[in-house]
Amino acid sequence: MSKIFAVAALVGAAGFASANMVELVEVDNGGLLPGYRTFDLVVTVDAGDDWTSASINAVSTGVFYQDGVGGDTEPNSALFGVFPELEFDSFFANPPALFDGSNPGFADGPLWTDSTVAATWFDTPDSGGGVFTVARFTFTGELEGAGAMTYALSGGQLFDYSFNTIPAPASIALLGLAGLIRRR
Repeated sequence: MSKIFAVAALVGAAGFASANMVELVEVDNGGLLPGYRTFDLVVTVDAGDDWTSASINAVSTGVFYQDGVGGDTEPNSALFGVFPELEFDSFFANPPALFDGSNPGFADGPLWTDSTVAATWFDTPDSGGGVFTVARFTFTGELEGAGAMTYALSGGQLFDYSFNTIPAPASIALLGLAGLIRRR
C-alpha cells in the first residue's frame, strides 16, 4: 500500500491554471532495508506539457541509503536479482519510466551527505503528459525538502513545491488516541 505525504505544489505564475502537481509517495521496500523508508518524488504532467527539470534541497533527520553498487541516477534493473536492495537506492530519474535506462542530466550536483541532498536535474526528450517518478529517496528518520519543477510547452512555467514526511500534529494526536483506545 502506498501512502501519499504532504507536498505543496505552488504555481509560479499568478493566474496560470494547471493540474501539474508533485507528490511524495511511499514505496514498500519489502523489508530489504530494515529501519529505512522509501519514497518516490512523483510528478503529474498535463497532456501537452513536458517535464523538463527540477531542483531540490532536502534533509533527513536520519541518513540516506546510498547503495555501493548504485549511483546518482536510476540503477540498472538487470542487477536487482543479484542486488535486490539496489532497487531502493536513493537516486534521480527522468520520464518516461523508471528503470528504462534513460538517465537525467545534472546542472548542479547532486551533492549528497549522510543526511542532506541538493541537486538540479533535467531531461531533453519530450516525455509528454503522464505520471512520472523523478527521484527516489530511501532514508531513516523523517524527510523534509523543497524545490522547483519546470514544464515546457506551458510557457516554461515554474512550479515551487515542498514536502515532509513528518505527521501533522492532528495526525499524531489521533494516533495517540487510537493507542489509548486499543489499550483498554
